[in-house]
Amino acid sequence: MFSLKVVDTDGFLDMPQSSQLLYFHLAMRADDDGFDNSPKKIMRFAGSKDDDFKILAAKQFIIPFQSGIIVIRHWKENNYIPKDRYTETIYLEEKNKLSKDENGLYTYCIRDVSKMETQVRLGKDRLGKDRGEEKKPTPPLKRISKKKMRENAERFLQGFNQNLNTKYKALSFENNLSYWLEFYSWEDISKAVGAIKQGLWWAGSPDPTLLLRRRDEQGNPVDYIGELVELWRKKNGK
Repeated sequence: MFSLKVVDTDGFLDMPQSSQLLYFHLAMRADDDGFDNSPKKIMRFAGSKDDDFKILAAKQFIIPFQSGIIVIRHWKENNYIPKDRYTETIYLEEKNKLSKDENGLYTYCIRDVSKMETQVRLGKDRLGKDRGEEKKPTPPLKRISKKKMRENAERFLQGFNQNLNTKYKALSFENNLSYWLEFYSWEDISKAVGAIKQGLWWAGSPDPTLLLRRRDEQGNPVDYIGELVELWRKKNGK
């Protein structure tokens, strides 16, 4: 049921014992594809707290969905189920949002941000052609001063803390924030934070560094802001 390649790693053992215990309870009750439809009930049964769930999600041992369902990310590494005993999960909508990497680990299918810059530049080139303008070389991403980066980070953190009633102070995300401001407006970023406030992502509020992350722990491109903006629009009908 559990591979030492997963539960004997520093990443797993560095977690509080309560988070480790919750992981075992969730995995023991998962279906043949690693999905659980009642993580909150399991948390109550195990005596776990919200922070234990958040840690498992932040460490990417589980993947939560907006529906409340979760999946054990390393399920295929922990378990081998013969085909004659395997029953596919009934949570196909969530399953279809996942892909598997070369090691069989589940990965949430988020827009490939490695292509975003190309798409933005192509859009600008297309606009220039439509206007009859001569095509110009694609400029690099804007360079801004460290002072401006700090001001942007302070602005973002102030809004984040006010909306989510948190007290984060570290500004280690300045470079990532500058990157995302190339693709998203301040209004979009506010919507992303608003989606978190409405409970549309994970079991609680992620920290700002995690929200602005550009790649996950396996090096795969992620776009949490774009994902949350879409959730906000669906929730608010816009």
